[in-house]
Amino acid sequence: MADTFAKNMAVVDKSLLNALGETVSIGVKGPLVGVFEDETIFELDMQGVQHVFYYREADMPVFIGESLTYGATVYTVRNVETDGLGVGKLVLSEND
Repeated sequence: MADTFAKNMAVVDKSLLNALGETVSIGVKGPLVGVFEDETIFELDMQGVQHVFYYREADMPVFIGESLTYGATVYTVRNVETDGLGVGKLVLSEND
C-alpha cells in the first residue's frame, strides 16, 4: 500500500512541477525544471529570506557547491534537503 502511495505521489509531484515549474541550469549538467521561491526564515529572533529551489530528485542529482542559474543570476547550492518522497529542496546563496 505504501509503495503504491509513493508511486502516486511521484506522479503528482512530476505533474505539478511540469505545470508550475521554471527551468534553471545546473552547472554544466544542463536544464532542470522546478519551483524557485524566496522562503521566509526565522533564526535567533531575526527574520530573513533565503532563495530555494524545489525539484524532482529523479530528474538530476544536485550537490552542495554546484551552481544554479536562474534568469541572469547565478547561485551556489548551500544545502540539499529531501522530503523522503522524491522532492529535493536546494538552499541557495546568491553569488556576488
